[in-house]
Order: sequence, then structure tokens, then C-alpha cells
Amino acid sequence: MKKIIFVMICFIELNVLALNCSNEEIDRLKNLADQIEFKYDYQIKEEKNNDDNYKYAEYTITAKNLSDSLKVFTSYDFEKGVNFEFNNASSVDTLGGFSEGDNIKIYTEAYEDNGCLGNLVLTKTISLPYYNKYYDEQLCQHNQDFKYCAIMIDNKIDDDIYNSELVKYQEIKENNGQKNSEILLYIIAGFIILLGVICTFIAKYEGRGKKKKNKRVQ
Repeated sequence: MKKIIFVMICFIELNVLALNCSNEEIDRLKNLADQIEFKYDYQIKEEKNNDDNYKYAEYTITAKNLSDSLKVFTSYDFEKGVNFEFNNASSVDTLGGFSEGDNIKIYTEAYEDNGCLGNLVLTKTISLPYYNKYYDEQLCQHNQDFKYCAIMIDNKIDDDIYNSELVKYQEIKENNGQKNSEILLYIIAGFIILLGVICTFIAKYEGRGKKKKNKRVQ
């Protein structure tokens, strides 16, 4: 019940704020929010997991074109109330400590005491991919175009999926190789036939020319 009352109070407060916020100011803030660019980067880290080495990606997120008119933050762990806020005192700031596989929601709020303070202007979600444990394997070194041999992948996979998809990929690759070989043979054969036709035509043309010359001499 308390949660419901809290949500209702927040809703009422947001509407009061919206009433005092002009359309022109909302458009200005949205324009500023649209100009903010987010980019993630990662480092591959390694830990001992029983007898094996476990590799994973740890991420940083960089925001560019920040404005002191906006507050930009992530609710990284909403249950624990952990928020990471970008420093809007400079145009560029970086936050770290994000984990692979997380969907990071980034909120942009009005940060000026002009009737729009606290209004939510824009929300974005950044999905962080996983480090691919198969990337370092020998099979991947020989099949770098295979989708599950990329260094980062959107979803974790197990050995069964990896092996079955790799077999399909190799079959397609082999079939394409055979088709390419057949096409090349057809091209070579066609070129030889064309060359033969040209040579035959030249020979006939030269033969006719010699006959005409012999007739003139006689």
C-alpha cells in the first residue's frame, strides 16, 4: 500500500512540474539530450574458476556533449539504490564497473530551476555484450568469419550450440567453395571455347585472303 501511495505522489509531483515547464523549454532540453553521445569500451579480465581460467569483460561508458542543464545518470542496481551519475561540469565523462550482459538504462533529467527541474527528458538503454569464451580456441582461428568466433557476442552459448552451428557453417563454406570452383571451371572453359572460335575465325579469314592473292597473281 505504501508503494502505491508513493507512486501516486511521484506521479502527481511530475505532473505539477510539467505544468510549470513550457513547451519551448522542453524542446530545448530534448535537443540538448539528443546531442549526448554514449559509447562503451571494455577490458578483458581473467580470474581463476576452480582449475580453469575464466575470462570476462568489464565495461566503461563514456558520455559526450554533456550539459549543465541536464542530469544524466544510470540506475545500475535499482534494488540497492545504486546510481551512477555523469559529471555534467565537463562535456565528457566516463563511468566504469559495468558487467557484461547488462542492459544499462540511462536517464536524462532537467537540472535547471526553471519549472522543469526533475522532469525526465530522455531514456536510453545500452546493452553490453559478453566475452566469447570460444574466441581463443584453435577452431576459431581458422574460422574467423563464423558468427560465434567473434570476440564479443550478444548472448552466451553452450558447447552444443557452438558445435552444431560450426558444423553448419563449415558445410556452407565447403559448398560455397565447390560452387566457386565450378564457376571458375565454367569461366575457364568458356574462355578456351571463345579463344578457339576467335582463332578459327582468324585462320579462315587469313585463308580467304591468301586465296584472293593467289588468284590475282595467276
